[in-house]
Amino acid sequence: MSKPVTGVAMMMLYEEGKCRLDDPVSRYIPEFAKLRSIPGRTTTARRSWRTRGRSMTMRELMTHTAGLGYVLSAATR
Repeated sequence: MSKPVTGVAMMMLYEEGKCRLDDPVSRYIPEFAKLRSIPGRTTTARRSWRTRGRSMTMRELMTHTAGLGYVLSAATR
């Protein structure tokens, strides 16, 4: 039930003008400012981490297009 509750809370904040959908997530959660990612799937054991070209937005979080997954490391699969 955490997703529906979080979604409603986000919509309430948006309606009150306390956040915008195009705001970067790092504005509210500073730890998200310097995210790195692995572009695509690689077959080599060594993966190259890259800094993201732009900040993740609140809209991407709400539409589940931010690229975040449930598994934080491929080694845990």
